[in-house]
Amino acid sequence: MDKLETILLEAISIPEDHLRVQSVGEKELKKLSESILLAGLLVRIIVRPAGKGRYELVDGERRLRAYRMLFEKEGQKWIGIPAIVQEISPKEAIRRQVVINENRKDLTPFEKCKGFKLAWETGYFQSFRELGAVVGKSHTTVSRAINVFEVLPPEVVNAFESGKIKQTHLRFFSRLKNREMKRRLFRAITKENLNSADTRELPTGSMSVG
Repeated sequence: MDKLETILLEAISIPEDHLRVQSVGEKELKKLSESILLAGLLVRIIVRPAGKGRYELVDGERRLRAYRMLFEKEGQKWIGIPAIVQEISPKEAIRRQVVINENRKDLTPFEKCKGFKLAWETGYFQSFRELGAVVGKSHTTVSRAINVFEVLPPEVVNAFESGKIKQTHLRFFSRLKNREMKRRLFRAITKENLNSADTRELPTGSMSVG
């Protein structure tokens, strides 16, 4: 059963396998801390007991870091943070993080793909099918998300992250045999600013290595 508690900031750690899919910049944290200062913490963080009075973060890294910033600036009033305490295993914590990420509307498609990749790299899951099952997604969805980082050239991944190419473009890269062909497709998409329909019309031969 979940417990609602106020926990000392120093008792909470962020585990190494925490799924950090967004960067946590000082400017963003300052803005969030100012919002919390004015309106309070509207959504509690989630933690799991880690023994000896310690806790590990499950969800709410930016909120936790913003609270730590407030403690440094404003003092003892911010020494503890409201939290939901859940008695769950490390594997279940990762599952919760993937599910939370999948339902967050502020995450980009790239960040959601990154969440699957980081979850897979924890080693808690034996197959894409198992990972997909615990978060309610098909193994094909999980495989495609992780393959973004495995089979695409770095410039394509970077363009996907920045939004220069869309998720709908990615299936066209998976049909090509080697990285040079994928790089040629990438150059064609970005040079001509092609949408998905335009990309579909590109002749396959134009991607071949000459």
